[in-house]
Amino acid sequence: MTSSSTSRKEIIKGEVTYDTASGALKVQLHGVIHDRYTQNGVWHMSEQSKHERIAETKVVFVDRYGTRTSVALAIGRPYQEDEETAHCTLYMDGYDEPRAIFGLDTLQALCLAIRLMRVQLEHLVEFEYKIYSHEVDFEGEDLDDYLLPIDACFGRK
Repeated sequence: MTSSSTSRKEIIKGEVTYDTASGALKVQLHGVIHDRYTQNGVWHMSEQSKHERIAETKVVFVDRYGTRTSVALAIGRPYQEDEETAHCTLYMDGYDEPRAIFGLDTLQALCLAIRLMRVQLEHLVEFEYKIYSHEVDFEGEDLDDYLLPIDACFGRK
């Protein structure tokens, strides 16, 4: 214990700090601080942690006219808003606004966000978009080698 109102516990390359006066819990892993706090007994994430992205890849959308758009596809950290509602954000930066996805719990919100991303990408392909890895060399010989493998990323239907 470092003080009467704060306790610390060492964990793998990080630490947890709980302030009993404010009810704030800070978890620091590998130099990144993740904040949580309690309100009426329910754990909440800080605004900074709510916008944290837990998975991201960069792609290039090419429409049927050849227009290229660099896009960052990402999934935000799911969090429980209250006892009955969880939230997860789907990002398609460079193409669309972030979308809030809701579920009964964090796992459902996360799964629904991933599923919606897949559906949106498949929809674009149906409308003659090609989706390439960001590493594509548009001057190269075989662009199909750089197409995003939707089934490999999201699993088979």
